[in-house]
Amino acid sequence: MESIKKHEVEFANKMVRTVALKTAPEMRLVGYSVGPFEEGQTCELPLWIAEELEKIDVVKIGEENVMNVEQLEKLRWLQSTQKGSKLLALPPDFYPMVKHLIRRLSEKVDLAELKNYERALHSFEDLVDVRGAIIVGLAMAGSEELPENLTVEEKEAYEQLRNFIRSWKQQLIELNKT
Repeated sequence: MESIKKHEVEFANKMVRTVALKTAPEMRLVGYSVGPFEEGQTCELPLWIAEELEKIDVVKIGEENVMNVEQLEKLRWLQSTQKGSKLLALPPDFYPMVKHLIRRLSEKVDLAELKNYERALHSFEDLVDVRGAIIVGLAMAGSEELPENLTVEEKEAYEQLRNFIRSWKQQLIELNKT
């Protein structure tokens, strides 16, 4: 779990491209100074700062840095069409991006956005279920080699599962020897 939290912190501090939506003076945010901004100007900011400025309509975060519902649904569909125990390659920051998407959609109050929230949550849960089942199966096989296309979070889960299953099997074997 520590590496998941560490990855989330790294993601929040990742520099992202933003576009200023309006002219705004220099601002201080928790010890950071950002701006001034000229409408249409692009700049790179840590994601957590960009998110706060986006909430007050100062900047818009570049599309390449965020996940949308349609992309998530497509990834879910593509993963469900994979043969056997093949894992689809996901963006490196997939889980933090989805967390960001779901959090952003959950804060909306209009009906269309709430429906998008439900779509995103459903697609994400389906994708996690499918990938989780594949990861459990691969961990049961116990290969020393890490499967292809695991995210950082999935690698940690895979290694923990594989180690737990090995230990469990060994205990069962030892139990039956006595």
